[in-house]
Amino acid sequence: MSVKIITDSASDLPASRHPAISVLPMTITFGEESFLDGVELDHHRFYEKLIEGEDLPTIDGTPPNLFNEVKGDAFAPRNRQALAIDFEEEPPYFAVSETHMAKTWYLDPRSPKIEQPKSIRMLREKMKR
Repeated sequence: MSVKIITDSASDLPASRHPAISVLPMTITFGEESFLDGVELDHHRFYEKLIEGEDLPTIDGTPPNLFNEVKGDAFAPRNRQALAIDFEEEPPYFAVSETHMAKTWYLDPRSPKIEQPKSIRMLREKMKR
């Protein structure tokens, strides 16, 4: 059985060093400018922007509070593409392959069809290679 690790870019795991690691870029915002971490903004430029600007970088939303009971999907408040049901009911698991499950209402056959975010399309292309 093979294992695949999928994480976001805040983990700083070196995806290029191991084929089992996939890193999804987070959106980092400086003032009015937003960048995909590691795609449109490398570490060198990130620190340059920290030094040259007055605005501190932000990442959309607030992490869920694990001490409070959460109604619906705990990440819905920080998800720009959350559906109304995400705020009401936790999504079930859906099979995306023989070895992988995902918890998202977007995999429900009744959900609206949307274009995948650029970061996901890039990750899928990378995984095909």
